[in-house]
Amino acid sequence: MSFNGLLCTGSGKYLSDYERGLRDVVIKGPGGRCEERFSTETQVFVRREIADCAGNEVFFIGRTDGEGLVVEVLPMARGDLDSVPAITESAGLGDVVIHNHPTGILAPSKADLSIASAVGGNGVGFYIVDNEVMRVYAVVEPQQGREMVEPLNPEEISDLLDSGGALAAVHPNYEPRLSQCRMAADVARIFDSRAVGVLEAGTGTGKSLAYLIPAVLWALKGKRRVVISTRTINLQEQHLRQDLPVVQKALGKPFKAVLVKGRANYLCLRKRDLLDNESGEILLDFDDVLEVRELIEWSRVTSDGTLSDLSFIPGDANWNLLKAESDSCLRARCPHFSDCFFYRSRIDAASAQILLVNHHILFADLAVRSGGHEAAAIMPHYDAVVLDEAHNLESVALSYFEGSVGKWGLMGQLGRLVSRRKQDRGLVPFLARRIGGMRFPSAGKKDKLQELARSITSGVAEARSRMDRIFDDLAGVMIPWLGGAEGTGSRWRVPPALRKDAEWKKVEQLLEKLGAAISVPLIPLRKLNRVLRGLVDDGFDDLAGFWGDIGAVASRLDASLDFITRVREGEEDGEVCWVDVRVRKGRSSVSFHLTPLDAAQIMEQTLFSLDGPVVMTSATLTVGGTFDFVNEKLGIGSLQDREVFEEIYPSPFDMSAQMRLAVLDDIAEPGREGYVRELTRAVLDLVNASGGGALVLFTSYRTMDAVFEGCGDEFSRRGIHALRQGESPRTVLLDRFRSDPDLTLFATDSFWEGIDVVGHSLRSVIITRLPFPVPTDPVMEARSEALVREGRDPFMEDSVPRAVIRLRQGVGRLIRHKSDRGFAVICDARLLRRSYGRIFLRSFPGTEAERGSVAGTAVSIRDFLDI
Repeated sequence: MSFNGLLCTGSGKYLSDYERGLRDVVIKGPGGRCEERFSTETQVFVRREIADCAGNEVFFIGRTDGEGLVVEVLPMARGDLDSVPAITESAGLGDVVIHNHPTGILAPSKADLSIASAVGGNGVGFYIVDNEVMRVYAVVEPQQGREMVEPLNPEEISDLLDSGGALAAVHPNYEPRLSQCRMAADVARIFDSRAVGVLEAGTGTGKSLAYLIPAVLWALKGKRRVVISTRTINLQEQHLRQDLPVVQKALGKPFKAVLVKGRANYLCLRKRDLLDNESGEILLDFDDVLEVRELIEWSRVTSDGTLSDLSFIPGDANWNLLKAESDSCLRARCPHFSDCFFYRSRIDAASAQILLVNHHILFADLAVRSGGHEAAAIMPHYDAVVLDEAHNLESVALSYFEGSVGKWGLMGQLGRLVSRRKQDRGLVPFLARRIGGMRFPSAGKKDKLQELARSITSGVAEARSRMDRIFDDLAGVMIPWLGGAEGTGSRWRVPPALRKDAEWKKVEQLLEKLGAAISVPLIPLRKLNRVLRGLVDDGFDDLAGFWGDIGAVASRLDASLDFITRVREGEEDGEVCWVDVRVRKGRSSVSFHLTPLDAAQIMEQTLFSLDGPVVMTSATLTVGGTFDFVNEKLGIGSLQDREVFEEIYPSPFDMSAQMRLAVLDDIAEPGREGYVRELTRAVLDLVNASGGGALVLFTSYRTMDAVFEGCGDEFSRRGIHALRQGESPRTVLLDRFRSDPDLTLFATDSFWEGIDVVGHSLRSVIITRLPFPVPTDPVMEARSEALVREGRDPFMEDSVPRAVIRLRQGVGRLIRHKSDRGFAVICDARLLRRSYGRIFLRSFPGTEAERGSVAGTAVSIRDFLDI
């Protein structure tokens, strides 16, 4: 129900004796103290939003918990002292419409009563609070609890996906799959029982529709919201543009799905205004002006203000000047709050039943909620979570909670204050110029501001000079001590034993100097931020943007200081401290990192702390036919008081007819003498046998480059065209590979998963080496030590399972459609000669691995592909 444009009117700025008396009486009215109806966190949040709006009226939608306590709020609109646009269409059963009366008189106006009456019929409450959020008048109580909702019928959902079902009726090319029907029915059961589901769905199962249909029905039946989280943008867009429209047609019921993007994807209109004038160019280096001008013109016509709406990819430095950021956001105080691209998207999400996100955004939201800050959560409340591409969850969780500090990050923050190339450009010079044209209550205030600006400018220059020397000295200590060469990047762990070394003492001294260098501009920056806050509170709204942006830089530099202290103190239990040193073209880069080791603990405190159902799915969750590894790493095996449902849905494809898998037994093992030479010969013969159309996957760039160069002349003689990762952007390489069936693509890293090349363009996948994680990687090394302390075998219990999942992903690129045919070759004889090889081979159900020589396998490829 919408009341857009209806105004709630306050009681006026000046109080009569009657009104003062009424204000005092209202304290004793329905509700009384806010602490009885709001969580402490929500109370603080609403108070801050009202303060940031200079005490004017702000309109909120609040969500209540099972006890009727408001635990989450979303600012919807703001007004002046007398009115605020009432936007209530996002409120649902059990929610509360909240707005403040700046006068402190909480008696409802006629407009208040009109809205309260309308929303009350939908089970929505209506509260009026004072600006301090200490007193509340409950005009209408929210309907407590959820309606009794009829559970989903798993059999009916399965029938929807069957040959005579609704999906077949609206999808002309739809083909029913038994595994898809089974999975959809099981997801329905998981939703209704609020269980945790761990579901492996083989290629071709159609898992997207198998979880989307029950998710939509469950959301609609109970007026609930479901998050669908994926790792890749491609899958999110597939859901939004292909899958969900089909679901809507099949169900014949309207629902709303929204793609939730991170804040940094949105342009900030306040920052745009700062740059959108002649003086604003002082923030830019000369080379950036034209592109920033183009971004500003785009901001006037874009529909959503996101990067995806741009026709070009802007430079990072330019987008950083314009992107929305949480720590520099003025929220309700911003002049663009009502038309902010980011907040409009969040309001839009509040009225959706399905939220499409990536794993990173989900964990960002979960981190806020787990910290007891539901009121400031990134997304509106949700009742269930489905995670596709769940084999990546551990790495996403660990990377999200990792901290780091390095030269270029610090230099970037200093560059926001004062440009390195031109000292008269940047936030601080721009502020100094703005201050020069302003009037203040006293001349001393302007002088103080100008003096602080000069101190920061000189401090930035000194900090840069010091940091250049410090980071050069850090590289000078670490490279001879730990190793490293030109053109390489090296990651070294800093365990407690290493900290006793004399060289680490030098590193600690340099880190202490780094903290001191940061403090040179930071001390006056903090003072400037406090002065600006005071001026903004006193009505100098023109300085609010400077206060937000300068405060954000100060907060980040403060966080860097805290992090440097943590690095000096050493890693705590459950985390690993490591250093990344890179040397390229005579320039070195050093960064320090702290990474958590245990994703299970993170999952317990975030994802599994939710009360609703959680479904995790992927084509590769099992190792050797069991979920034991993923259950341990994600903490599923130790869940208490939660039902866990596990199932494997085999691929409906006839893998025995569509695919062959061979393991070479006549080339040197990786790391042995002659390995690269023999691998090069094997790749030449295998690619020649398939006539191109091959994806050659490596575990290192160095080996990929060596084999690619070694094949070059022979490929030319045989008329074979090859591409190599790094020569063009990833999307360009994939487009060319898909469009030319004779091309061969050499790749590593990200090409092992998440790519779909259907048809004849991909008919051979060559795995050059078993994808074991690097044992000297700091995180892997720390994990291994922890397992050894528990009396366990880190290679068999950690490295092998990770390699199995990675290998299954790589080989899984080959067959993506029922008409695909292809040959997978693993050029690593350890699969045949080591006892762990059986674990790998058991992880390819329906496919028997052939053992053969390079020559014999080349013949098999020709025979199988009819070449």
